[in-house]
Amino acid sequence: MRLTRIVNFQLLISKGLCSEPLLLLLLVTSALCVMGPRCHVDASSNATSPEPTKPVSRCDLNAGRWVRNPWVKRYTGYSCQSIRSQLNCDRKGRQDSEYLNYEWRSPGCNIKRFNTAAFLSKVRNRVFMTAGDSYATNLYHALRCLIETTTPVQDYSTSSAFGTGVKASGFTVPSHSFTFLRQSTNFLVDSEPQGTASSKGVWTVYLGRADPKWAKLLPHVNYVLFATGHWFTNAASSNRDYRGYNGSPISVNSITAMRAAIRTVRRTIQAIGFRGMPMALTYTATHYGKSFPPEDPMSDCSTAQAPVGDKVAEYAAKNTFFMQARNGLVRELRNPRFKIIDITRATLYRPDAHLQKYGEESMDCSHWCVPGVPDSWADIVYSYVSGSIT
Repeated sequence: MRLTRIVNFQLLISKGLCSEPLLLLLLVTSALCVMGPRCHVDASSNATSPEPTKPVSRCDLNAGRWVRNPWVKRYTGYSCQSIRSQLNCDRKGRQDSEYLNYEWRSPGCNIKRFNTAAFLSKVRNRVFMTAGDSYATNLYHALRCLIETTTPVQDYSTSSAFGTGVKASGFTVPSHSFTFLRQSTNFLVDSEPQGTASSKGVWTVYLGRADPKWAKLLPHVNYVLFATGHWFTNAASSNRDYRGYNGSPISVNSITAMRAAIRTVRRTIQAIGFRGMPMALTYTATHYGKSFPPEDPMSDCSTAQAPVGDKVAEYAAKNTFFMQARNGLVRELRNPRFKIIDITRATLYRPDAHLQKYGEESMDCSHWCVPGVPDSWADIVYSYVSGSIT
């Protein structure tokens, strides 16, 4: 038997690389090596074994909690000039501000706070597009404010983006040759109103045809974020004339119709050969009385000033269709390339952060103040773009 490497203990001592106790340990180890044919001694190795690598927890954005952080505010409704007026609770006179002091944290998720310089470094010479309903607009304004409060931007509008003949608007960051587009499309698939174009009107919805307002632009963008759901499930959902893949009328419920639309989005992305990063915002909770325990005044959107507790949120998760809508979207987009901005459960906790009486309606318990909860969605977007979560 022989050692695979001979250790010169005297040399180690003379160079001050080995103390007497360590020398004794090496002598014992060496002796064991002589008796064991598989032992290998290396004088360059550490005297102690490295700690075993801890398993990395899987990121689950659908779990977590709101953590109070009074330093989380990054801009106001006054410092950001571009917020749509009906989303700007500061300028509409909202006095309480506790709803601004929270950020969402999920187990196993390295959610980074939005860093404008780092974000712009990632998206230099690129195009980012949001395509969706008013919740995509909520997120768009949060992202724009996080960027423009530290970096000069310019409004952007065109009647033919990239020569496609499609109208588009948004903003650019000239210093980074970055363009951010916001395309309004309530169903993500092609649709046309039968009379009034409001959410309460009658709409023909072609579930098998992607809305060209985003589909024609897709080959020219690098990041796209989709959002839909509420136009399928709101109180006027019975006023929907759904058409199948061949254009014929079909009878389906709202969740099935929404899933069919998401399926069309996925197929369109595949057909175009999109090589960028596709993202999707899950269903956001509303906080009207019937959705939450009637005996719990903290869940009342009109008076809430802080996140509700786990009990109230779990009640809503079990007694509303919010999670069903969320689960349908996630199942349709079960693809590692699709980055899910999974905020359904997070929004269940936040009746305090809606527009309340500061929006266009007498009491808006659907949409969100900016700044506010959408800033946490922006943090998740940034974390996907930067690679801190995958």
